[in-house]
Amino acid sequence: MPTPEDQAKVPDGSWVRMKYIFGLSVLPPESAAIVIRAVNLAASLGDVSRRARWQIIEFWAAQYLQDYETEKKARQVVQEAKAAGLLDEPKPREVPASYRRSR
Repeated sequence: MPTPEDQAKVPDGSWVRMKYIFGLSVLPPESAAIVIRAVNLAASLGDVSRRARWQIIEFWAAQYLQDYETEKKARQVVQEAKAAGLLDEPKPREVPASYRRSR
């Protein structure tokens, strides 16, 4: 769900050219090949309609933002656990003498 700040960046609610979002209207050939393959696959599987292939970009962006928030929360939980003494840093293990190489 876009925030009000995100929506304010879209001029008058109209359709936006990709150049406005990415700062360019072309992709390197290798990147384009990957994107084309993914878009065609999504369309063939019915995840997006053939007339609205652009939706895959919205899905990718939404998934990226969701992953970011999940990762951010996980890091926060780990930091809180460490601060509460619930998570200690692993201590280096002593190598048994029988495993040590003699010189």
